[in-house]
Amino acid sequence: MVRDILSGIVTGLAMSTVFLGIIIYAFISTRNLYDRLAARLPASLSPMAFMVLVLVTIPVVWGILGALIGFLYAEIREALPGEGLGSPNAAYTLIILGVVATLMLLVLIVRRRNAIISLTTCLLFAGIFGWILPLLAEWR
Repeated sequence: MVRDILSGIVTGLAMSTVFLGIIIYAFISTRNLYDRLAARLPASLSPMAFMVLVLVTIPVVWGILGALIGFLYAEIREALPGEGLGSPNAAYTLIILGVVATLMLLVLIVRRRNAIISLTTCLLFAGIFGWILPLLAEWR
């Protein structure tokens, strides 16, 4: 189980790298971001401090989320053993693919602007957590 959780942390940090790239792209490509943040944030928090806070907390959040997904993988592997779909556990991979399909539908319904970036992120999520996490956890 510890190996599964550590694999989840590693893959969570890999996903945070992808997500950080998207956030940095959003910071760079948004016009007047500094002014818009300054208008919405409390006076005690500068927009630059907020952006640094976001960039520092994203890897921590994805690492924790990855650990939780690794724990989920350990529990599913014990409850439903069986290989398939290029993964050591087909049930887990199908659950991740179901979550990704739901996220992709939500992206298409809610967020039509930059949909290609969002859909690519969903596919990377499926690859990182659906296949790399189980393979990394089973790697000896």
